[in-house]
Amino acid sequence: MSGLYPFLVSIGAVAVVSCTCQNKHAWAFLALSLGCLAAAVYCFTQGNWPFVVIDAIFAVGAFARWVNACSPKTTADFAPADR
Repeated sequence: MSGLYPFLVSIGAVAVVSCTCQNKHAWAFLALSLGCLAAAVYCFTQGNWPFVVIDAIFAVGAFARWVNACSPKTTADFAPADR
């Protein structure tokens, strides 16, 4: 067992907790993004390039969802489109 194993376990714990809290807190998206970024770093240290790319894509997607969730909403955002 390598010294990175506790790091991997903590990444998994962050991912599970943040996924369960996504509907309640917008900050869960940021936690998921940071967890995916940490997983990409772990995969990089192991030399596993395909998972580096996948985790980086997940990190960008979760970060974009956090930005969208934290942006101020106005009533114009919810108005029906004129036809």
